[in-house]
Amino acid sequence: MSMNLAHGAVASRPALSLVMTPQAERSNAAASLTPRERQCVILLAHGATDEEIASALSISHATVRFHLDGARRKFTARSRAHLATTVWPIGAKEISASFRC
Repeated sequence: MSMNLAHGAVASRPALSLVMTPQAERSNAAASLTPRERQCVILLAHGATDEEIASALSISHATVRFHLDGARRKFTARSRAHLATTVWPIGAKEISASFRC
């Protein structure tokens, strides 16, 4: 739908967009994690360092950073700490149900 304005200008009505609650956004981000991202995020949320995560998963430190960066982008977290605190409320235990260290 368009509205006519003075001097012939036309303003378009912006398309309606789906507004998601923060909880729904976090749930969608959690669902989009790869299995390895999920494992890294769980360990991070439980306080593990990159070195501890790498050792627990038998992967390199660089690979841990790669997976955590992917998860951080999906959750739009500003930092690793923000990622850990974002994941915790949606239930790190829920996400971790599929992975045991």
